[in-house]
Amino acid sequence: MATSSRPRRTAARVAVNRLFDFNVSHGDSSSGVNENSVVHINDMRVEQDGDNYSSSTDEDVIPRTSGRSLYKVTSKDSSCLCHEYGEAGYFENVPPIGFEKMNGSNDRYITEVFHHSNCSEGGTEYCVKCFCQKCSEARKENAMCRCSFSSASGDSHESLDCNANYKSCKRGVLCSQSSENELSGSSNESLNDCQTCEGYLCTCNLYTKSILIFEDAQNSQSLYTCKKHLLEFTVFCENCDAPICDVCLKNEIHDTHVHVPLKNVITRKRGEAISLKNNILKMKTFFDNSAESITELKHSIQKKNDEVCMKISDSFCHLQKLIKNRETTLINKVKKISSVKQGLLDKQLEQLMKVCDDIEESTSVCLDECNIFDAYENLESTLIQMREETELCSLHEDDYIDFNPPNDQTYATIETAGILHCSAHPSECFATGQGTRWAVRNRQAFFQIHCKDHSSEIRTSGGDALIVVINAPDGSGVRTDLRDNFNGTYYVSYVPQIVGFHTIHIMIRGTHIVDSPFTVEVRGSRVYENIVEAQKQISREGEKPGQLCRPWGVACDSNDNIYVADRSNNRIQVFNSEGEFSFMFGTSGKSTGQFDRPAGIEVCNQTKRIIVADKDNHRIQIFTLKGAFVLTFGEKGNQIGQFNYPWDVAVSNECYILVSDTRNHRVQLFDYEGNFISKYGFEGNQWKLFDSPRGVCFQSDGEIIVTDFNNHRLVIIQPDFQTARVVGNEGNGNGQFVRPQGLATDQEGNIVVSDSRNNRIQILLRSGDYRYKFGPHIGKCGQLDRPSGVCVNNKGQIIIVDFGHNRLLVF
Repeated sequence: MATSSRPRRTAARVAVNRLFDFNVSHGDSSSGVNENSVVHINDMRVEQDGDNYSSSTDEDVIPRTSGRSLYKVTSKDSSCLCHEYGEAGYFENVPPIGFEKMNGSNDRYITEVFHHSNCSEGGTEYCVKCFCQKCSEARKENAMCRCSFSSASGDSHESLDCNANYKSCKRGVLCSQSSENELSGSSNESLNDCQTCEGYLCTCNLYTKSILIFEDAQNSQSLYTCKKHLLEFTVFCENCDAPICDVCLKNEIHDTHVHVPLKNVITRKRGEAISLKNNILKMKTFFDNSAESITELKHSIQKKNDEVCMKISDSFCHLQKLIKNRETTLINKVKKISSVKQGLLDKQLEQLMKVCDDIEESTSVCLDECNIFDAYENLESTLIQMREETELCSLHEDDYIDFNPPNDQTYATIETAGILHCSAHPSECFATGQGTRWAVRNRQAFFQIHCKDHSSEIRTSGGDALIVVINAPDGSGVRTDLRDNFNGTYYVSYVPQIVGFHTIHIMIRGTHIVDSPFTVEVRGSRVYENIVEAQKQISREGEKPGQLCRPWGVACDSNDNIYVADRSNNRIQVFNSEGEFSFMFGTSGKSTGQFDRPAGIEVCNQTKRIIVADKDNHRIQIFTLKGAFVLTFGEKGNQIGQFNYPWDVAVSNECYILVSDTRNHRVQLFDYEGNFISKYGFEGNQWKLFDSPRGVCFQSDGEIIVTDFNNHRLVIIQPDFQTARVVGNEGNGNGQFVRPQGLATDQEGNIVVSDSRNNRIQILLRSGDYRYKFGPHIGKCGQLDRPSGVCVNNKGQIIIVDFGHNRLLVF
């Protein structure tokens, strides 16, 4: 019996990997055998039939070429080795080797090496039940496999009596397997076909998809071999879109499928693959060109950077030179003025000193020692001269020299001198407006795009490469109207035709802006005529959390949370979308975060801020959505930025804040930081034309709607704050009002108005024409009592502050 060193055990069986040590024996080159292709395993000669392999101690023996590699195994005297491996079918202390016929000769080839971890005698033996038919027939009396093995599928395959008949096996390996099939020929080949696994088994009934192949997964026997049955593919299944072997073809799932010759499909697929490869190469050219363009653009940007920096330096050097020249000119002018002034004074001083000398000379004569008559005459003459020179005693100049520095505008001009132009940066650009959240079928929806540059500064010009694409649920496109305002903002409108979720893609140079793509829910128009009673009542009178006392304003955020100005409780209360109390903030007082009868309230979803009209403190306060104080602006007065009982607030798509300055009979517009922008109202005796404005809101197109409280009407102001029109008059008819208070616009642009003293809600079309009303009777909830604040949530529901009943009603 041949002996060898104990092979290493492996967790998984792969070829001859790491099983035993090879000692390479360099053969004689004259023998015609590649000296690198022969190794000796004890008394066996192993010759690779193919390219060289790598071999060394503990190294894998893996063919370097693709395809199958067989190893011829003979003894040194070229005799059959079957007799060397005993008669029991298992061996001790020998490398496990399988054999395969080739070209009808008696040479045997290594085809399979495997280790049974549960072989008899504690797994110390290796089963190698692979004999040629001649040797097996001679030994089948004693050839019994004593192994038991569990397959990968979990089925246990007990060892079978190896004294079974042999049948023809296309795999060309001698394996024993019990079978009812008869011998199909006299060939020295046998088939082992496990009926349980529907696959080929080794002599020890080991189920494996890679049985009888000396290769790893990457070096398959054939490019077109079934991994399950290890047979070459013969046909192509059109239904499965996959090649199959003869055994697969017998499976009933293929009975009704269409099969075509594999050769035809290979030819077709090869042609298709060539076409795909060509397309890929063309695309690669496109990608290569794009990469080259990007590289060139980077160089161009750097070149522009250098050029612009140089221009800036030159400009400011020139500006500094001009400023220095101006400084020098002014200083020289001051020196000249000073010199002239002092020259005039020197001349005056010289003349004055001359007169003084004459006087001194005239008065130096002693009257007792001269002719008194001559002396008198001289003194009289001197006195006359002094009287004539008295103007010399008045200053002929002054010290007035002053300098008026450049005004603030000049400093501002210098401070902001130079305008740097840059394209928009997508990751800094954003969109605002309800049109990015929801819309109504067959109704125009709007939103605005705000562009910033790469330094996060608002763009001051237009012309950006904006692309807006809106896709309907069915994949069709929606026509959009994009208007450039040439100030870094863009106005977009569209009219969806289909109910469902639409997608808005906003891109600049192929890159999405912040939060793009947007998902927009398009709904059908709401039928207000179906409103009969309130859907829900929220809260009641009281001071406890969740209770209200004389509330006025109400607002909703993008998640339909409800914010209420609890006026007489001097706090803000927040309810969730179901009307359940969430939290509250604020107390009575004048410090930041405190209130004195807060009235109007609004939520800016873009900045995630709550804006509150702190009415009796004559100011506006801004908070986070959690109620944390952010900032405040305004004080009592009638100047720009001052208030006299600010009542309501509204927020535009641009996050501008509109305030109804009630006792100043005007509305004022501010940016989101409280900086004044514009105002509308009447001065002097004309204030009654706009008497105590209360509720305010924006239309989607920027129009401003105000309730003219004491004039019982609405005033609709144009976005330029220059012109306005009125809607309605005093009365209780349709479209008439008595003390209108809060108002809001719905998703279609309809105007919802709290007609307070008529105890009802009126709904007007965008044009101002009457559409519908409900109240004072509202079903089970009784009647409305002086409704005040109103808002419309994302679901299209109307939420009313029922002022007299200290509650909220949802319609």
